[in-house]
Formats: sequence, C-alpha cells, structure tokens
Amino acid sequence: MKEVVVPRLKEFTRLHGYDTIVIMLDNAIYHSRSMPQFRRPKRVKKQNQQWLTDHRIEFSARELVAELWQKVTDFLKNHVGDRYY
Repeated sequence: MKEVVVPRLKEFTRLHGYDTIVIMLDNAIYHSRSMPQFRRPKRVKKQNQQWLTDHRIEFSARELVAELWQKVTDFLKNHVGDRYY
C-alpha cells in the first residue's frame, strides 16, 4: 500500500496546492471488506458463474470455463491483497 498510495497522495497535494495531508486509519470494518477466498473449481462451470454474479461481473452463458476463470483472475489481480475498498 505504501508504494502505491503515498506517491499518489504526493502528486495529489502538488496538483491541488496543499502543503500537508493527514491520513487517519481506524480499522473500522465498514471501510473495507475481505475478499472471499476462491479456488478454481476443476469441473464446475456453475461455481465460476455464481462467483462472477456475486461480484457483479458480466459474462456470457456460452463462455467456456477457462474464459470465466480468466475473468475471475483478472478481477483478483486488480484488487491487490485480500481487501478491496
């Protein structure tokens, strides 16, 4: 987080003319939620489809299991770690 957030905050302050930034972390559970663990089902297409539906990711009913799995992995790669906001 430090490698990504801090440089972006520095750029934000520079662009908007701020001198300082204050960051408050309180670990309240309503600020973040844990990503559910998801293991690749070896034979069940419906599990992939259900996971995509639960995460509001569009897919076609005609897509192959490999294509559905690619959408799952793309989503997980874009949400670093086990938390997303």
